[in-house]
Amino acid sequence: MSAYEDPLALCEQQTIELGKERDAIISEEEQLNIERQQIIHAITIAQHKVQALDDSIVRKRVSIQAFDKAINGLANAFDQILFTTDQLLHIANTLEFDQGGVSDS
Repeated sequence: MSAYEDPLALCEQQTIELGKERDAIISEEEQLNIERQQIIHAITIAQHKVQALDDSIVRKRVSIQAFDKAINGLANAFDQILFTTDQLLHIANTLEFDQGGVSDS
C-alpha cells in the first residue's frame, strides 16, 4: 500500500465489507427464522398429540366409571337375588312345615 490511499477506494472497500457483513447477518436471521418456525411447528404437533392423549385418557376414565357402575349394579342385583332366594326358601320351608303339620294331625 502507498502512503496515500484513495478515500473513495477506501469508502468503496468498506461499503463492500459492510455489505458482506449485512448479507451474512441477513442469512443468519433467515436461518434463525427457519429454526424458529420448525420449533413452532414441532410444538404445535406436540400439543395436538397431548390433546389426543388427554382425550384418550378421558375416554378410558369414562369407560372405567361405566364398568364400575355396571359391576356395582350386578353386585346389587346378585345380593337382591340371594336375599329373594333366602326369602323364597323360608316361605317354602314354612309351607312344607305347615303342610306337614296339617297332614300329621
